[in-house]
Amino acid sequence: MQCNLCGYALDASQQGTVPTTDGGRVHITCADRAARAAYEARTIRALVSAALLSKLFVVIMFTDGWGIRLVVLTSLLIAAHIWINLLWWRRFVSIMRLWYRLRWRRWRS
Repeated sequence: MQCNLCGYALDASQQGTVPTTDGGRVHITCADRAARAAYEARTIRALVSAALLSKLFVVIMFTDGWGIRLVVLTSLLIAAHIWINLLWWRRFVSIMRLWYRLRWRRWRS
């Protein structure tokens, strides 16, 4: 049996393996590497789209006559940004909640 990500042979006795959703198996290190790369790509995509939206907001502030149209466009783009990057936002919010809970427990004790 071969790893679905790297193509090398799987040796379950010496290397950790995990199943995939389509019934295959992969090395744990390959799965971690793929997950890290996917997270970094999602983070970069979210930051780029957020930067573009903030630039559009600045343009709205200094534009005469096109204000309402640009406000509607920006609102739609912000909604699209959140919808496209929903997984990233969920993880960010859950990390912030965890950080807040841990900080609150430390403060109370």
